[in-house]
Amino acid sequence: SFTGQSGTNINAFQPLTEQPTIFPTALIARCLSSLPEAGHLNHKAADFLLSQRSSEWSWNYWRRGVPKEQAPHYPDDLDDTTNALAALQLITPAVIDGTVLGQVARLLISAEAQNGGPYCTWLNAPPGKDWQDVDPVVNANIGYFLSLQGVSVPSLNNFLDHCLQKRSLTSPYYVGTIPCLYFLSS
Repeated sequence: SFTGQSGTNINAFQPLTEQPTIFPTALIARCLSSLPEAGHLNHKAADFLLSQRSSEWSWNYWRRGVPKEQAPHYPDDLDDTTNALAALQLITPAVIDGTVLGQVARLLISAEAQNGGPYCTWLNAPPGKDWQDVDPVVNANIGYFLSLQGVSVPSLNNFLDHCLQKRSLTSPYYVGTIPCLYFLSS
């Protein structure tokens, strides 16, 4: 796996803290998946990601088994889930079979903000509006994974088109508009 780092100062990213997260591994594996030279690394990343999935085929930002004192509790989420699934689809496509796709469909249905999308970020979240956000980056990552399956969801596409037209490209999880544009371009 690759470690994540974060800081409390947006400009200097200081103090920098190493984070026990799966997120960088999923993103790096997605990016390197087309490079034959990275095959060994990609398969190690895929093995790591598979070791971090829940029985429902969802992922959490934090690595499984990290003490709660080291990482605040978050429910599993569709951002980490769809990035991990996309990496697995690109590296080991046979893993993403009909059973997995059925589980993913259940996860998506459980997180619908509206029928057919867009989708809320968090899975099995506690009640409260803080856990019901509909994030354009998360939904772009959902759309990307679905596109790898040859699936297009009109209401999800309409939501993302609306975000682009209204220049509503902000996310509580990503700094600035550049990450949003990056993930929308996938």
